[in-house]
Amino acid sequence: VHFLLAMKDKEEVLSITLNYLPSLGFVTVYGKFNVESNGSIVAGDVITQDRILCSIYENDHGNESPNPKSIYQLQRVQLNANDLRRILEEKKLGKPFNWAQRLCGISFSSHLSPAQSMRLCEETVPDLIRQIRNRLKARMQLYNQIKSLEIGKMLNVSSMRISCVLQLFVSLSFNEYSIENCNKRFIDQDLTTENDNFYRAIITRGTAKLETYICIPTDFPTEFPIFTLNLCWNDNKFNADNSPHIREIEQLVNSIEVESVDKILTQQLQCTMTSLDIFLETESTQHGDGNNEFPQEKNF
Repeated sequence: VHFLLAMKDKEEVLSITLNYLPSLGFVTVYGKFNVESNGSIVAGDVITQDRILCSIYENDHGNESPNPKSIYQLQRVQLNANDLRRILEEKKLGKPFNWAQRLCGISFSSHLSPAQSMRLCEETVPDLIRQIRNRLKARMQLYNQIKSLEIGKMLNVSSMRISCVLQLFVSLSFNEYSIENCNKRFIDQDLTTENDNFYRAIITRGTAKLETYICIPTDFPTEFPIFTLNLCWNDNKFNADNSPHIREIEQLVNSIEVESVDKILTQQLQCTMTSLDIFLETESTQHGDGNNEFPQEKNF
């Protein structure tokens, strides 16, 4: 089964193909999004088919068989979940998301009559289509923000003057993200996982350099990006573990309240930058030795 989902008044179209595998008893989903990424690998990571179709339902990553019987079938031929994922990927069959089973009227928890199967399908379609459309819209907005940040452009959504400068915005692998000690507490709490997208932004002002690690959850925009901060200044390192001020900035950025997610990443970054300005100006004023590197520019 093949169907298309188009964004309203936009040229971007998500193509979805459902494949039923009778030998394994489940449905797989293969998606293709026709947006032009203009060579931007950093931004393009957030609009791959996996990112758009993953976690429509909670923890539904499509990495394992949804059919318990097929798990034993695979074990008999010495195949595990990773092998299944690789085979499906090689054959361009996609992933066996749980939402796809419901969409096709399949339940592995109970035997359904044809009428019950049809009812499950009908109940699933409206909410599923709405969620995928919302995901498409939010991911495209996120894509456009990251594409601008990658080349150092940032729309000013703050009412305060920002003295900090965004020097770098790059993507990270989960391994690169996880080796940074400041990120381990979020990993230990399962707030960030290998299924998410990761980025690193470097923000500077004078001799101060703030390394900002950003996790975009798979279920974005249901969950907002998670920021971790690591400040190097005056031969010292400040983070949430050793500085209550950095911990307070993190909490402020990660709990930001917005009316719309249209510019959420940009808003969080600029909140980080204005907060860093205030921190540096406060510390420089209170503990300066006469050579005030960061004179007070803001009212606080």
